[in-house]
Parts: sequence; C-alpha cells; structure tokens
Amino acid sequence: MKSIHGLTAVAVICVVAGTVSADGIFEYEILKCPDTFFGAHSTAFGDDPVTGYGLLAEPNPSALVGIRVEFNYDEVDADGNPFLDSSWASDLGMVLNLDGFTIGFGGTFRNLGALAGGYSFAEAEAAVDVYDIWDFNGSQSNDPGFYVHEFMFDDFILFKPEFFWVDMTDTWNGNTLYDAMSITLIKKPLIPAPGAAALFALVGLAGTRRRCA
Repeated sequence: MKSIHGLTAVAVICVVAGTVSADGIFEYEILKCPDTFFGAHSTAFGDDPVTGYGLLAEPNPSALVGIRVEFNYDEVDADGNPFLDSSWASDLGMVLNLDGFTIGFGGTFRNLGALAGGYSFAEAEAAVDVYDIWDFNGSQSNDPGFYVHEFMFDDFILFKPEFFWVDMTDTWNGNTLYDAMSITLIKKPLIPAPGAAALFALVGLAGTRRRCA
C-alpha cells in the first residue's frame, strides 16, 4: 500500500509493454493503463478516493519532452449503469512520479485534491515539481466522451527509470469511470558520448521546474 498525505492508495502494478512509434522528430511510447472507477462519495475532503499503479517504460535513456494523457470518460454507477451527475472529466487529479520528479494534472475547480492535501491551485503547485491544468478544464468536460491532454516541457528532462508511479483521485462526488486510458511519453533519443554513460547511471531526472496557470 502507498500512503499519500495520510490517505491510503490501492496499489496495482501494471506490467504492460509499451508501444513505440516515431515521426522523425520525437518518439512516442504509449503505455496502456488499467480502467479506473471511482464510486459515489461525498464532496468532503476526507472522502476523496485515491488509487495508484505502476507502469513499465522502455529502459533506454531518453530526453523526455512531453506527456500525453488520453482516456474515455463515463458517468456510471457501481453496476455499470448510466448515472449522469454533476461531475466533469477534469475532476480527475493525477500525479506521475518519475523517479522522484513529479508532474501533476488537474482541473481548476478542485485541482489535485487529496494528492495535494487540499483543493487550491497553490497547494497543487506546492505538491509537485510541475503542475498543469487539463486542456478540457471545467464545464467543457461535462459530457461523457474521449478526452486528450498534452503537456510539453519548456526544456527536456532526462528520463532513465523503467518504472514510474501514477496516482489518481476523484475530487468531486464519484460515479465516474476512466477507461481506455493511455499515457504517452514524448521523447527524443539520447546517444551518450564516451564517458557519459556513467552519468546516466547517476542522473535520475533533472530539468527546469515549470508552473502552469
């Protein structure tokens, strides 16, 4: 089990081989994620459900230049029946932990919620190295459907670990399903010069911290 700000997250290790493609500029490593359902809960802070899982990535050192998150959003009850309510797709709070370098995604209504210890933008910013607002923020994500968010760094960060952790929470009142989810690592290959290979063995992640309003 993994503890986040005093809350307990269900740990699921998702061992899925990534799909790698390239367009001549970037490499795209697509990692499939398990379906995640958040049951009905109150909007009180302590009731935010939290879940987490691990993903395996290609072991080759790369310059990570961006992240793309895609998923299908639906509003259903625990039996899978349609349950239209006041939730938005952007009520999802997500934090990616890349060997200690953290990237958070959330909506401006309640931001990262339990993953940040509070609902404010300032708390979300303080909880992670990089915080970005979903491209489909707020009421524009009211309807069930397919949503895509892409974040590009101002500069790259060195990406070495094969394994990284994903934490997710529902910041509103639940009965929400996030399925067909994938996380795409947008990378540029690195070919270390002689003598630099040892550096990659020591460097986990490095890069500029960016705050996004």
